[in-house]
Amino acid sequence: MYRYLRKKAEWFPILIIVLLITGCAPGPPPPIPPGLFSAGIGWILVGLLVWGAILLWKNFNSNKVTKTDYLIDALNAINDRLSALEKKINQSERNKKQ
Repeated sequence: MYRYLRKKAEWFPILIIVLLITGCAPGPPPPIPPGLFSAGIGWILVGLLVWGAILLWKNFNSNKVTKTDYLIDALNAINDRLSALEKKINQSERNKKQ
């Protein structure tokens, strides 16, 4: 995860510079997201939130680990123990018959 974040973090300064340059471009100001400060800071915060969400989404989807592996291992261990116990019981029954 560290390598992935480090690789993507290299683009962050470039994104900030592009946002600052486009904020100085002539024309009407962009709409202000509700509940945020000024237009420039608001859009930077929205961009950071979207960037963080995408990083988390990609990270969780790429390293999808199933949590049933330990259950399968536990069931296999129980099965092995039951098989060994069954063999011992069968052997003790044979010894009693003789």
